[in-house]
Amino acid sequence: MQPSTFVATARTPDEAVWCAAPQPQPALVIYNRLAKCGSSTVLSLLRAASRLSGYHIKSGDVMHELLNEREQGQLVVKLMNASATRTVLFEQHIPYLSFSAVAAFAALGERAEPTFIQLVREPTARWVSRHYFVRACFCDAPGQFWCVPGTTIYKEYDQRAMCSGDINAYYALRNRNRTYMVPDSNEMVRYFCGHAAICRNAEPVARKAASLMAWEHLWTKYVWVGVLEHWNESLRLLHAALPSYMPARALQIAMAPTSHIARNVAKKKNELAPPGEATLAAVRVDVALDLWLYQRVLGLHQNRVRACL
Repeated sequence: MQPSTFVATARTPDEAVWCAAPQPQPALVIYNRLAKCGSSTVLSLLRAASRLSGYHIKSGDVMHELLNEREQGQLVVKLMNASATRTVLFEQHIPYLSFSAVAAFAALGERAEPTFIQLVREPTARWVSRHYFVRACFCDAPGQFWCVPGTTIYKEYDQRAMCSGDINAYYALRNRNRTYMVPDSNEMVRYFCGHAAICRNAEPVARKAASLMAWEHLWTKYVWVGVLEHWNESLRLLHAALPSYMPARALQIAMAPTSHIARNVAKKKNELAPPGEATLAAVRVDVALDLWLYQRVLGLHQNRVRACL
């Protein structure tokens, strides 16, 4: 199978050739959206681009967080069938997507593997945004369509503590009562690591191994990993990698300072007053593995900008 444009074919990222000759338009692009990174904004941009380019966007059904192997296989079969006669971009939140199941079904059908894309955000900012998103569900807007308290993201928080004050109050209370500790805050690692057992193991040694696996998947399987803090450069890289999915006209619209998409990104970057230093220090501990991975994403982004733009 031919590697996708920009996907590394070398043994390490430093040896990679980032700007390979463009590949034919992939039949299937998978955007497994990492929450609170501006993914809704990206999705609105992709919907506009799809109207210009003629591809179809398919949204996944609501599903529980951890799919078993049979369910992973059913999902991949559904994706392959959906893209059999037309180009499709599939979007969904699936923390433990099985890369091996995707590859196996692609090989079985003698088809190219789907192309993966992702957008990330500086982990402490993403975690603070996630906190207030959950708080809004618990305390301000229960019953909204985006609020599903039965899912894992909400079970990790104590509702009474969440509604007692801002994030500083929550972390101060958590520091006094460790039952308010969030079990695993490193969602970026979780999404890039995949479905292997090590990706779900909470032991420290396993978490480090999961981080290394996430990094390997990130630079070998993803045609585009955008960085919210470098929005315009990221969009230009998306256009260079997948021009049929991000045509020049859509790129111009998204990068125009007056566009609603550009305004949404600016709001995302500055949406909340910064938490106190004690809270930030605690958050940095919680998301330490994501911070490690994010630094490598930044290096990867800079390599691609230098080589491809």
